[in-house]
Amino acid sequence: MTGDNQKLYRWRCRAATYANWPTLRYMLRGNTVSDAPLIIGSLDPCYSCTDRMTVVDVRKKKSQVVPYKELERYSIGA
Repeated sequence: MTGDNQKLYRWRCRAATYANWPTLRYMLRGNTVSDAPLIIGSLDPCYSCTDRMTVVDVRKKKSQVVPYKELERYSIGA
């Protein structure tokens, strides 16, 4: 997003891979193990994009890094 002076003041980069991981439990259901690589590949996974993320609270001026283990917990619905 740009302001009045056309300078960037907000940029959000979001890899689609993280948003798509939770759907795997439904996509893999009823398929064989040999189908798994093709199904996972259909998400076009970017593993380096999903090993951690940083949550930034602009109002409180705080940031928190969410590590891989916590992201993994979200992906399996635990």
